[in-house]
Amino acid sequence: ATIFLDSGLAPLALGYELMERDFLTVITNSIPVAQLYSSCSNIQAFVTGGYLQIREAALVGDDAIDYIKRFHSHQLFLSTTGVRVNAGFTCVTPLSADVKKAMVDYADEVIVLAQKEKLERDALRVFAPLEKVNTLITSAPISDPTLKLRIEELGICLIVADDFNE
Repeated sequence: ATIFLDSGLAPLALGYELMERDFLTVITNSIPVAQLYSSCSNIQAFVTGGYLQIREAALVGDDAIDYIKRFHSHQLFLSTTGVRVNAGFTCVTPLSADVKKAMVDYADEVIVLAQKEKLERDALRVFAPLEKVNTLITSAPISDPTLKLRIEELGICLIVADDFNE
């Protein structure tokens, strides 16, 4: 299987869980994920180029986007900073949003990893409309009734993971 693994703490935590998998190809813009798999012979890891965004330890920009467009992924696991009920999942920087959007566009299945608190706030830039998301994995039930209803209406699979840590 081929997956995109986004930058952020939640995708990195998932990266640790995937270390024992065989025949997995990971494409990432995350420096920590790349470092994690640097000594893992059972996982084939590809790292985008691009501008290093220090705060997120992520590669972003046109070079990262062009690299992502060269691949097709079965699944995408990505982090979010916030959500707008009528617009979609959001993040802080336009450069990160553009990379996340490219990953969404080149993946068959989009899975968002978000702690409950991230579903209670908004951020600067939308990277994925709710309609493009297949699964949302979060740390607790959604408290916003409007968001909960919208997720149900769209048929997004909602998974509440008791041991979700970010």
